[in-house]
Amino acid sequence: DDADAAADADAAVAGPAAAGTKRILEGGVTTEVTRPGKEGAKVAGKGDVVKMLYEGKLPGKKMKSFDKGDIDFVLGDGSMVVGFDRGVFGMAVGERRSIFIPSKYGYGKKGKKPKVPPNSDLVFDVILASVGADWQDMTYKHNCMSVQRREAAKRRGKKPKRS
Repeated sequence: DDADAAADADAAVAGPAAAGTKRILEGGVTTEVTRPGKEGAKVAGKGDVVKMLYEGKLPGKKMKSFDKGDIDFVLGDGSMVVGFDRGVFGMAVGERRSIFIPSKYGYGKKGKKPKVPPNSDLVFDVILASVGADWQDMTYKHNCMSVQRREAAKRRGKKPKRS
């Protein structure tokens, strides 16, 4: 879309926004920066792998939380609800935003049962943890055994030691 490309260009030029900065994006998606990212921090753009900490709330239900956790996804690939993609675009690493998503750009007429009723507006409190996949550090602290050693231990009937 030409509108998406224009929005992408605007966000890329803007860089890290100051705390309290409000933006109303296409379709009524509204973002408010509650904590700015660090100066010179990497900014999320279309096609980037982003890692987010988030909490989803329902404004119509006294801000009742319906989901929280961390997620990583490719920005703009359609795997997330449209409003979430738009709200995250242009965030700097370390930035915290509140994203208001009208139901049309959230879960729409179907909702996401059982926690999100149909035609519900959404509010996400998000923190951008990282941009880009870190292919260098693919180690996992809890996984100290190689696959071959683990398989050999299974054959011997021993449980793998947890660290």
